[in-house]
Amino acid sequence: MSSQAITGFAIDLYDRLALPSAGVNVFCSPLSVSIVLGMAFEGARGRTAQEMGQVLGFGTNATREAVHSEMRSLLAAVQVVSELNGLLPQVELRLAGALWGARGCPFRREFVEAVREHYGKTAIDTSCDFANDPESERQRINRWVAEHTDGRIENLLSAGALDPLTRLVLTSAVYFRGEWATPFPELDTRDGEFTRIEGATAQIPMMLNWHDPVRYAAFNPDGTPFETPRTVARDDLTPDGKYPGEGGWLVLEKPYRGNQISMTVILPMAVDGIGALEKRLSAEELDSWTRMMEDREVTVTLPRFRVEKTYHLNDALAALGMGSAFEQPTGDEGADFGGMSESPDPINQLSIGFVIHKAFVEVNEKGTEAAAATGLGLIGMSRSEMADFIPEFRADHPFLFLIRHRETGSLLFLGRFANPAA
Repeated sequence: MSSQAITGFAIDLYDRLALPSAGVNVFCSPLSVSIVLGMAFEGARGRTAQEMGQVLGFGTNATREAVHSEMRSLLAAVQVVSELNGLLPQVELRLAGALWGARGCPFRREFVEAVREHYGKTAIDTSCDFANDPESERQRINRWVAEHTDGRIENLLSAGALDPLTRLVLTSAVYFRGEWATPFPELDTRDGEFTRIEGATAQIPMMLNWHDPVRYAAFNPDGTPFETPRTVARDDLTPDGKYPGEGGWLVLEKPYRGNQISMTVILPMAVDGIGALEKRLSAEELDSWTRMMEDREVTVTLPRFRVEKTYHLNDALAALGMGSAFEQPTGDEGADFGGMSESPDPINQLSIGFVIHKAFVEVNEKGTEAAAATGLGLIGMSRSEMADFIPEFRADHPFLFLIRHRETGSLLFLGRFANPAA
């Protein structure tokens, strides 16, 4: 999936997940969701394919080859990082996919072969006994997810998620563990005040790194770059003129070892500025902000935090424009996944029954561990001297954070930290 397409989809999905409240934590892996939607797109036809192509960022006339080609390019780029694991054990990035098909359902050979060809090391099992023992199959799928996320994502599919009408489950798992290129000294971590969007405060561990070599940029309220000074008078200790106004924001990119993956943090100057910043966020804006960052030393303060989230994505994806995929086929209406099954039997006329996503992230002095998994189930019919100025980046109020593949710009994970108590 192209960087621009997956980034656009990532931000659209994030907007939907962030809608309920600006004061809650958000975290997801757009890449994991994109993988299962890409596999499902192979079997989509007609209006369903047009809607899915649009939601994925390729337009209503997207071809299967165009989607798969871009996905292959992204997976190949990520594979380069994976192959460095042996040479650089401090950084680990793994992707895995699986197709779980119902025993006896006549899946089209072209569909199965396309998934096998375009989606890397996708495990394919078309002998699942959903009809007689969906609970055992659910547990088996959950074990696969846990295994491919180092146990960080458990029970992706809750009890009752599968039933005898289940015909196909698509899963993807993403796991990342990376040590900072410049770790935070543990002795410098202190409890500090974090201010929530409504003004309430909480004491949480705040990590500190003096003179951290990162990439940094600042922006005025109108979106123009703010010229951060390189030097100031040695006795000038005030922040005046060194940071944008209250409607502005700061962007910081802190790399993990190997410089293939980094975390980007976007911090509004105003405590309650996260909502306005999210309204500005787009693939084009994000690309512009990251290109304007410069290498420099910054005093970085970042919370030590952990977030775990579970999302049922049916409504969010339908709201983004692929509603027909969730409608049971009736005549010429509803879902059309005719590229998956050859059977004219109504029980094998498929629609998406669920899209479930779980994600986990932990950020500490050494680095970051993040994991996510997505399950998509298809059902049959029935369900004065000058001195160097060192800017300070103090994330002590709600902020956005992204884990990006630096070469392609693709977002592996995307989130908002707003509530330390959650």
